[in-house]
Amino acid sequence: MNDRAVDYNTIRDRRSFFSYEPNVPAHRAFLEAILAAPEQDAPRLVYADWLEERGDPRGQFIRLQIAADRCARQSHERHELEAQARALLDEYEEEWIGDILRNKARSWFRRGFVEKIIVPAMYLQTYAGRIWDREPVVSVEIRELNNYASAIATLPELKYLRRLSFGIGSIDDEAILPLVERAQFGPLEVFTAWHGKLGDESAIVIANSPMARRLRILDLSNNLIQSRGGQALARSPYLQHIQSIRLYRNRIGIEAAEELRARFGSRLTL
Repeated sequence: MNDRAVDYNTIRDRRSFFSYEPNVPAHRAFLEAILAAPEQDAPRLVYADWLEERGDPRGQFIRLQIAADRCARQSHERHELEAQARALLDEYEEEWIGDILRNKARSWFRRGFVEKIIVPAMYLQTYAGRIWDREPVVSVEIRELNNYASAIATLPELKYLRRLSFGIGSIDDEAILPLVERAQFGPLEVFTAWHGKLGDESAIVIANSPMARRLRILDLSNNLIQSRGGQALARSPYLQHIQSIRLYRNRIGIEAAEELRARFGSRLTL
């Protein structure tokens, strides 16, 4: 498809006609395809085709961000593509992300869609369905989790996450237990809960949870984990794909630390 076929300058005053409609069945089908393979460009470009055929500038935005992502980080071409994408985003972002993401969360676009959000647990509990009806989010930082952990654990949208983190100090053992034990995670790759109040019980639960099966990065630094928790992580049957495990500024004893080093070697930060 010719990316220049639509003159977007001629439609800037016709936004309501080109509104981004999350309830359109085709939109839902495209999102499901993107969420099933979030690192692949093809489903995103198919959606871009569909949008451009309808004169929607979101299609051009998707193409620009994908093209920029393929370029070398400091290249002139990347800067040019990012500038073009930013111009479209400045014009249409409020329309594209909708009221929930605009007012209840902070959002980051990558490759044409909102990839990451930072959101208070209260709002995530209430609006998760509406968020994922609109954008294929795969990375979430949850703030103020503790009082909402059990409710968050029941959200079916957790199956889409590749990366999950928590605001500083917003999680303790009481919060993490229901989340790790009950939540139905998909192929989660990054779990970050640093600078909190996690102790041995949290480390033990994580070490023995199938949630950890595909983790590449586990960051539990700046917590209250001691030797029992450290030993559980060292002996975990699930942490087979870990590339980085960060446990610095905990209270892990010498013997447990040696066991961790024997298991993870240079992948461990202690």
